Amino acid sequence: MTKLITFVNNTNNSTFFNPINGIYSKFDKNNLIDFFLFNFFILHIDFWDKNYFIARNSHPNKFFLVPWDFDLSFGQNASDPLLSYEEAEIHEKNLLYDRLLKNNTFRQNCTDRWKQLRGNSWSNESIFTILSRIYGESKNYLKLDLNIWNQSHNPEEYIEKLEDWISDRLSFCDEHFKNNFV
Repeated sequence: MTKLITFVNNTNNSTFFNPINGIYSKFDKNNLIDFFLFNFFILHIDFWDKNYFIARNSHPNKFFLVPWDFDLSFGQNASDPLLSYEEAEIHEKNLLYDRLLKNNTFRQNCTDRWKQLRGNSWSNESIFTILSRIYGESKNYLKLDLNIWNQSHNPEEYIEKLEDWISDRLSFCDEHFKNNFV
């Protein structure tokens, strides 16, 4: 891990982006792109400096990132879905993504992948279908949990707010990747 940190922190750009022994020889490129897009979309505030694992199946396989702890995502921190400050925060808190986001090819790859995802698995309809299915499967457990803790929250009201937040955030991201990203 020390060698990986040293590589990210200290290599020049030509070495960092070298197709043979650069960053994509160490990390799965598609994972880096998808991981950025996912965390950008859900406005995962805690991700950029914590709340992820660096993993690999075995040596010498490439590393990949796995998110966890989503308590400050999907608007849970009362964030406005139209906020765009997070990219500046990413540069400040995560050196790997700071370097990647300063590279126009990486940014173009992210834009292309965003368009691809929005055309199918990340369409509004697909996302809301998944949300509805998950809520349907868990609403009885949610009610039980609320009763155990003597809470009077309305899960249906929360789901409506979440759907509104997601819809607004998707629109924001569509515009961001269309007009501002590359």
